[in-house]
Amino acid sequence: MRNNESIVVDPTGALAYFLGINFLHFALFLFLFCSAVLMLVSKMTEPQPEESLALVTFQKKTSTASFRWTSDITLTVVLVVLVLLLWWIFSPYGVG
Repeated sequence: MRNNESIVVDPTGALAYFLGINFLHFALFLFLFCSAVLMLVSKMTEPQPEESLALVTFQKKTSTASFRWTSDITLTVVLVVLVLLLWWIFSPYGVG
């Protein structure tokens, strides 16, 4: 293997466009792609037994009570807001 070889990318090609995507936008696209794959695999495979999911998933409520604001929902909203705030700050619309 020689150390002086490098990869040359055509500036008008698709690879150059792919490499030029901002890392925050790429992270968003990757998140959406992974979410779609997770949902697709979840719908196409057989469900796991309830006993094996008891400690790793949200549990269904037995009553049909109205919506309750829990700490899980609060933390989820805070996380989404912080990610969007960071994305905006480092975007061309923010200070970036």
